[in-house]
Amino acid sequence: EHHGGHVPLHGRLLAQWLHHARPRECPYPHIAGTTTPQRPEEWELALGKSTAATEDEMLQHIEAARSKRAAAAAAAAAQPEKSDEGLCSAMWTMEEELVDARAHKRHGEATSVALSMARDALAERAATRVGAIVAA
Repeated sequence: EHHGGHVPLHGRLLAQWLHHARPRECPYPHIAGTTTPQRPEEWELALGKSTAATEDEMLQHIEAARSKRAAAAAAAAAQPEKSDEGLCSAMWTMEEELVDARAHKRHGEATSVALSMARDALAERAATRVGAIVAA
């Protein structure tokens, strides 16, 4: 459906799939302009908060995450027809961005040229075979 059935290796959709397949190795590919990457020092300066947390603060975050996960599981159990929709599917978007759109276009043009050359070669080979059969 997207890109004529081809998967551009430099696109956001493939990067998104790779993130879901290997979340530790592949970062989530945010849509350009939706995040503001910062170093810890910049974040601390902007918010006036520390990037360090006490053990109690960490435990509070863990408990909050457990509560959210339990609530999401209960909601999914209450609506079994939507059981395939979970936390992961909520992050999945079909919005594509090509990291290098020019390379994708060149690849498409190169593929078209290669297909055209292959067709020409096959036609020439078929004509040669027909000529050989007629001559015999």
